[in-house]
Amino acid sequence: LSNALELYLERYAEPNIAGLSKIGDVKDILESFYHSYLVPNEKHPPGCFIVHVATEMADHNPEIKSYLERYLNKIEKAIAMLLENNSFNHEDAKLARKFTTLFCYIMVFCVIRSPEEQSRVLKNEMNLILNKTYSNAEKA
Repeated sequence: LSNALELYLERYAEPNIAGLSKIGDVKDILESFYHSYLVPNEKHPPGCFIVHVATEMADHNPEIKSYLERYLNKIEKAIAMLLENNSFNHEDAKLARKFTTLFCYIMVFCVIRSPEEQSRVLKNEMNLILNKTYSNAEKA
């Protein structure tokens, strides 16, 4: 299983995560990142193999749990760098974690909802996070 997770990381996840290093509109880059996992192709179904498998097995396998934590930390760090590199002004130090949590939510949500509903929920949740962040920054 570890080999399968590593292969998926190398072939699919790493290129998706690398997309977070772009300079531009943060919201557009994040949407593109999330959608890169949601678009089905011939090689794998929509969603994130690592999230699907590891969340099922993490409670019973410490090695898989550790792998999942490292993977999500990698995503969180890439999102934090995206925010920093694009001069995204925010007061909420946990913003990258919120977007990583949204990633997990959307990866699970894609199993049970249509692509249209996935896009709608993703946009709504992103707007909620961003609007709350801006609202908190204005109050400070």
